[in-house]
Amino acid sequence: MPKHPTLARLLEPGLDGMAKAFEELAANPESRALEHAEWLGLLVEREATLRQQKRFEARARTARLRHAATIEDVDFRTTRGLDRTLFLRLASVPVATNASVPSRESEHQIKGLVVRPDGTIRRSRDTSCDWIREHRHCLITGKCGTWKSWLACALGDKACRDNLSVLCQRCPRLFAALALARGDGLYARLMRQLAKVDLLNLDDWGPEPLTAGQRRDLLEIVEDRTNARSLIITSQLPVDHWYEIVGNPTLADASLAAMRSERWPPSSESADSPSSALLNRQVSRCPAGQRYASSAAI
Repeated sequence: MPKHPTLARLLEPGLDGMAKAFEELAANPESRALEHAEWLGLLVEREATLRQQKRFEARARTARLRHAATIEDVDFRTTRGLDRTLFLRLASVPVATNASVPSRESEHQIKGLVVRPDGTIRRSRDTSCDWIREHRHCLITGKCGTWKSWLACALGDKACRDNLSVLCQRCPRLFAALALARGDGLYARLMRQLAKVDLLNLDDWGPEPLTAGQRRDLLEIVEDRTNARSLIITSQLPVDHWYEIVGNPTLADASLAAMRSERWPPSSESADSPSSALLNRQVSRCPAGQRYASSAAI
């Protein structure tokens, strides 16, 4: 069967989604009952869906996430001190109460995701990451084996699906790359690339103290993202020990104050549970010589 000439006209400008939908509709006898507006709507919808999928795949490749994690795969039944309410808030999913769950189903659909009563989530449609668009930061701390990096990658995957740029970097390798770029004259270019990313995931923060050059690099990264972009930082150390990791009191005040927040809830954090903070956008300085203490359990 010869191809319809419209297919070639659609493929020339790269409208692959519309061409595929046109071919399927032309081969389906039932499509003849559709009006012209309905035909056009189906073609446009297929093209938009295909382009959105390609953009997501490109963002996911650029993000270099360490784990193939998604919000829907988070199992809140696992004993690790994960605060379901705060984590779902980070994922822009309101928490369903028992009264709001429909009696005919064991699931409750909220703003694009379906939350099951057992705590697991499945995807319905994408929603926006408001905390990233508001340029807030997220800190995740806990002992080794609590899946901190996996949770950070799940939030990063959600941001990619919401049309936000993401980049995941291990702190030791990032500081090494910045030191090498400084010697090669590419430091400013690399810093501009980091500053353009909507969500920067700094994995494995600490536990070794920073060198003088790493302190300056940290300050530049944090200052570039203040009221402009967002950060996710994962660490095995509680947040109140981060001041010693930075070392220099002056640079510690300048760096950590940009990530400061109130403790929420005040007494819920334990040494072996992952914790996170949805941070305020307002920058506030810590007094010189005072330890920085800010975290919230998720």
